[in-house]
Amino acid sequence: MVKQDIKIVGGKAKNLFVLKNNNINVPPFFVIETSVFEQFLKEKINKLDELLKKCKNENDIEKKANEIQELILTQSFDEELKKNIFQNINKISKGNENILFSVRSSAVDEDGKKHSFAGMLSSFLYVKPNEIVFDNIKKCFASAYSKRVMLYRFHNNIPLVNVRPAVIIQQMIFGEKSGVVFTGNPLNNNPDEILINVSFGIGEGIVSGELDSDIYVIDNKNNIIKSKISKKQEQIVFNKEQGFGLKKIKVNEKLQEKPSINEKTIFNIVDIARKIEKIFDFIPQDIEFCIDENNDIFILQSRAVTVLSHIKKNKIKTIFDNSNIIESFPGTTSPLTFSLAGMVYDYVYRQFYEMMGTPKRKISEMSSVFRNMLGYINGKIYYNLNSWYKTIKLLPGYNINKGFMEKMMGVSSSANVDDKEEKSNISLFRKYFFEIFLISSP
Repeated sequence: MVKQDIKIVGGKAKNLFVLKNNNINVPPFFVIETSVFEQFLKEKINKLDELLKKCKNENDIEKKANEIQELILTQSFDEELKKNIFQNINKISKGNENILFSVRSSAVDEDGKKHSFAGMLSSFLYVKPNEIVFDNIKKCFASAYSKRVMLYRFHNNIPLVNVRPAVIIQQMIFGEKSGVVFTGNPLNNNPDEILINVSFGIGEGIVSGELDSDIYVIDNKNNIIKSKISKKQEQIVFNKEQGFGLKKIKVNEKLQEKPSINEKTIFNIVDIARKIEKIFDFIPQDIEFCIDENNDIFILQSRAVTVLSHIKKNKIKTIFDNSNIIESFPGTTSPLTFSLAGMVYDYVYRQFYEMMGTPKRKISEMSSVFRNMLGYINGKIYYNLNSWYKTIKLLPGYNINKGFMEKMMGVSSSANVDDKEEKSNISLFRKYFFEIFLISSP
């Protein structure tokens, strides 16, 4: 069996296998595969598919969802299936009765680039390895056919028929602190910022938005550009008295207004998050983590940030910015006006660089760059910053000129253009002499 086949283990489990295979610290787990769901239902699987085929609109789903869930919840596991599941549990626990487990749904189309079932499917935490595990597995199976999930599938044109859920059984980490790290900031859609939300206890309160958390924003140069320490009055923890499940308790008053993690831990999380992003082809990730009493960081899951899933951060990006230029072209601009403006910028800046002593051959080689000093998007004119950066590399003192240009234009983003070609075309003397002169001048 190919462990990373999403049709067999579901989206969440597939990502866990990818993390584990790349030496990310993931708690031990195994997967109840989609084929087990069919073995569990036996001949009732045909009735399930018949009910799903009848769900052709919202009214059908409203009527059939409860019937489908009831079909699953009233079915019993046969002894052979239960034996196999207990054997896998024992491989993790090794007879240690203090090890508890999480039981989590893993849908075949969950945690993909286009769709996310976050918060829709069932999860159970701090579960004892006894008969209650099988009740929780059934509830996870049934959650894949809830009204909410089926309506989400319907409205997003995701097939309803032949849906087969998987379930993850994973060792529970007794996390003292937990959180979520986004390798692209979903609050402002900036892929160059990392956002960390973290608090005391386990992460259920953060994911649901029920509890306050500390917030850190880190830029792509590893600067903490925002830090908000919340008053953390409550936390969700393991219910020791009950021996399983969760409870909400007060945070120690001395800790309520203190940072939940220190700076070293912040950058440890950032390092791990960037490794995970690289593993998933540089697509911004939404990562859940927890930290135990030894300050070890465990990764519980990773999925693409849906609104940023079209971005690959290792690719050269083109930045358009309308700072400053919006004063010259307010409102909607016609394509004809944009064409004329583009011609003017092309002509004027060619002349400027000739006056600055740039060889005509160099200017000619960059004809396409000068023709694209501006961009036209939805009736608005923008600076194409990539072209601007490339042209000022024709002048000595690029690093200083770049800063001057950004201040002059009032741009809010900086483009990191590929400078391999420019390095071969600009001598060390031309590139650095001007900067050395300015720095050393009184």
